[in-house]
Amino acid sequence: MVYLPGGRPRHRPEIPRQPRVRGDGPSLKDDLILYAVSALVFLAAAIYFFYVLDVFNRDALSRTVDAHNVLYSSDPHLGAIGLVWPPVPTMMRVLLLPLMAPFGLTEFTGPLTSVIASAGCVILLNRILIRLQLPKRTRAIWIVCAMANPVTLYHFVNGTAESAFTFFFLAVILAAFQLRARPERAVLGMGIATGLALWVRYEALAIMGMSVVGFLLMAYFYRQEPAWRDTKRLESLMIALVFPTIFLGALWLSFNYTAEG
Repeated sequence: MVYLPGGRPRHRPEIPRQPRVRGDGPSLKDDLILYAVSALVFLAAAIYFFYVLDVFNRDALSRTVDAHNVLYSSDPHLGAIGLVWPPVPTMMRVLLLPLMAPFGLTEFTGPLTSVIASAGCVILLNRILIRLQLPKRTRAIWIVCAMANPVTLYHFVNGTAESAFTFFFLAVILAAFQLRARPERAVLGMGIATGLALWVRYEALAIMGMSVVGFLLMAYFYRQEPAWRDTKRLESLMIALVFPTIFLGALWLSFNYTAEG
């Protein structure tokens, strides 16, 4: 019962609500188990490459040096993060270095960041394959084939930015599956993931371009549906899709200008 300002009751009919149906996707527990198993496998591969084969990447070590200078140089400052590459991979090292440095594992911080992102890629790839309605065994085969590829495995455990960039790229693809049913949620997820990918590699601009083309194709093919007829709504969705990338890109440029002058 709802009361008017004068104290008079006003009847408001009860509106039936549809029960929330649990999705068919994996639960949080399933994701955590898969993440833990994947992280252990990638960690073993990273240790084998780095300590047994003595294989390392100079760019990855350079990012680790930048992160070390942020925290442990004679003049610690955030500007030491370096302005050659986007900041996310180095910032991940900044967060991990206080845990790694006391054990003398500073050089291994880069491969560890790759392991963290690579395990996340497995989670997103599994969810994408679920969206494609593939059975569990087929998903496992696809994931193993993708991650056990020697080129993929090397770049996903050597401390470079490929694994983090792939993580955000897969996040864009996963969000795109909701474009028809929930376009607002989809473009928001795609925009944020693309913007964060730009803070990993500048090639994210190509992802933004592909996202825009895909959105325009969706708008064209589903133009007869009521949700896709409103031009102003489509313009708003387009802005929401590209704005995070433009904003984060401009923010990174401003950081560069502030540090370099």
